[in-house]
Amino acid sequence: MNMKFVKRFLAVSMAATIMIVPMEASAASKTAQKTKTAEQTTQSTQSTQTEQESAGEKHNKTMAEKTAASTSAVVGGVTLKTNVAGTVDVTNSKTIKAFILTSTNGKTAGDKQTVFSKTAKESPKAFGSANAAAAAIGGTVVGDAINADITLKNGGTAKAVLKDALAGTVKVIQVAGGGATTVLDATVDGTVVSFTPSNGHFTYFIVVI
Repeated sequence: MNMKFVKRFLAVSMAATIMIVPMEASAASKTAQKTKTAEQTTQSTQSTQTEQESAGEKHNKTMAEKTAASTSAVVGGVTLKTNVAGTVDVTNSKTIKAFILTSTNGKTAGDKQTVFSKTAKESPKAFGSANAAAAAIGGTVVGDAINADITLKNGGTAKAVLKDALAGTVKVIQVAGGGATTVLDATVDGTVVSFTPSNGHFTYFIVVI
C-alpha cells in the first residue's frame, strides 16, 4: 500500500476525531445550560407563587379581622351582631363604629353583603348627590358614608352604630350609582341608626334635620 496514502488517511481521520469531540462537548454543555436555566425558571415561578399565596393569605386574614370588628358592637350592655355573611370594613371610619345587617328570617340562603365606609374625599360624586338631597329636606349629611352591596332574600334591617349620638331628626339618604337619591326613614336609639336597605349596590348617608 502506498505509504503517502496511509499517512494522508490517518491525518484526515485524526482531524475528524478532533472536530467531533469538541462539538459533542459543546452540545453537552448547551444541554446542561438549558437544564440549569429551566430549573432556575421553575424555582423562580414556584417562589413567586409562594409569595402570592402568602400575600393572599395575609390579605384574607386581615379582612376577616376587620369584618369581625365591623359587624358586632356592644350598645347599652346589649351585643348587636350581623347574621349575614360577607365582607365588611368600617374600621377606618371616624364616625361609624360598626354596621349590623340582620336578615328578617335569620340566615337565609343567598343573603350576602359587601360593605365599606367611604369619606367625602373617596366618593366626591356620591357625597355631592347626598348633600344636594339633604339640603332639599333641610338637613345636613353627618360623617362618613356606607358603601354597600346587599342582598336580602326576605328583607332585613341595617343598623349603623355610630361613635357619637346624634341630636335632631335623622334620615338616611340612599344614592344609586347614577346619582339618583331616595330619602329613607330611620329610627334612632342612642348611637344606633336603623333603616331598611335596598337590594343592590347603593351608598347610604346619615342626615340630621
